[in-house]
Amino acid sequence: MMNTQNLQPIYIATVTEVVEGGVKLHFRGELAPRTKVYSVIGATPSVNDRVAVAAVSGTYVVLGGGAGGSGGFDPADFWRFSDIPYETGTWTPTLKGLGNGVSATITTHSCK
Repeated sequence: MMNTQNLQPIYIATVTEVVEGGVKLHFRGELAPRTKVYSVIGATPSVNDRVAVAAVSGTYVVLGGGAGGSGGFDPADFWRFSDIPYETGTWTPTLKGLGNGVSATITTHSCK
């Protein structure tokens, strides 16, 4: 079993500028891009690429090139190469708490 006590999250950001020594990022969910330059491990991404970003020693490090331009990172890769368990297959969700004449249509969803 994997020890998850000290794991740091992986974030998704968009490259806003490529500069000497790294890239500038706009983190998903934030209103404005950041002005700090972040180091890149691996291929340098292009502007508008989505990249995986890891928290390391009080800052962030970009994990290689991005999805959308220069290639290298596809967000789906995170699930393929991580040790995080996830479900695959086909299932039908169950809605709970519906009452007072509320109805819902449930359709089947399939994941690969």
